Amino acid sequence: MESSQSKRFASFSEQTSQPLSEKDMEELQSTLPPDKKLKAGREYIWNIKSKRKAEYWKYYLDHKGEAIGKAVEACLEYWGIDDKLFTVTVDNASSNDVACAHLSRMVRRTGCINDGKNLHVRCIAHIINLIVWDGIKEHGVCIDRVRNAVKYVKNSPARILRFKDLVQKANIDSKSSLSFDVPTRWNSTYIMLETALKFRRVFSGLSLPDGEDLNDNERPPEPEDWEKVERLVLFLEGFYLLTKRISGSHYVTANKGLGEIASMYDMLNNWEQSEDLNFQAMAIAMKKKSLISIGGMWIR
Repeated sequence: MESSQSKRFASFSEQTSQPLSEKDMEELQSTLPPDKKLKAGREYIWNIKSKRKAEYWKYYLDHKGEAIGKAVEACLEYWGIDDKLFTVTVDNASSNDVACAHLSRMVRRTGCINDGKNLHVRCIAHIINLIVWDGIKEHGVCIDRVRNAVKYVKNSPARILRFKDLVQKANIDSKSSLSFDVPTRWNSTYIMLETALKFRRVFSGLSLPDGEDLNDNERPPEPEDWEKVERLVLFLEGFYLLTKRISGSHYVTANKGLGEIASMYDMLNNWEQSEDLNFQAMAIAMKKKSLISIGGMWIR
């Protein structure tokens, strides 16, 4: 039996999937305070609604920066908070720069602290993602080899059963399971490597693809690769925990930004003193990238 919650959700989805009628627009207008009126954002939506439905969705869901900015402005006006906007946090996509420029013009009309000069705050988690990728790209071969080994196992139910059997025989006490990474999210790469490392003895018992026709990064992980991965996981653990802390959705994170950035610099300074030249180089590359990325974030 369909729950009342699902019915409300279905009703909401149906309502929001349709362009607003003229009557709906009049009702929205009536909800505004007496000194308010439909401004650029909602006029933009209203003008689009006069076009065909397909064109409406094409424009409304267009990811161009100006369209994003106007759509956000329309929502802020509808919620009655268009004069209360303080900051907008987004990643580094160029369309977001354009959208934030549009919203900056809006807040100069509606009023905002510092006239919206510091409206656009870049996402710290995204900045850390760029910094870490810049550091670990030199270890691409060992990462690719582990990734291909994980892929080989997970792509076959028979191999998965064989893998589990070897785990049991090796008396490896772990509830972790192999996982793929998402190339654009380094923390998923960390999880993939950290998990695979627990089963390195099991991988050595599998007949992984090998041959002269394979590229160097497609070959099975060798002992030296696992040693590099082990040090890499140790290096990345601090950044993984940092990313988790600043990506929380059930608590405020904006007040943690400066402290977490300082924590990241402490980690990089410590790794710069490492006896491992590879990780020294990683720390130096990541600090250089951070000065460009984080410097730009705060200057804005």
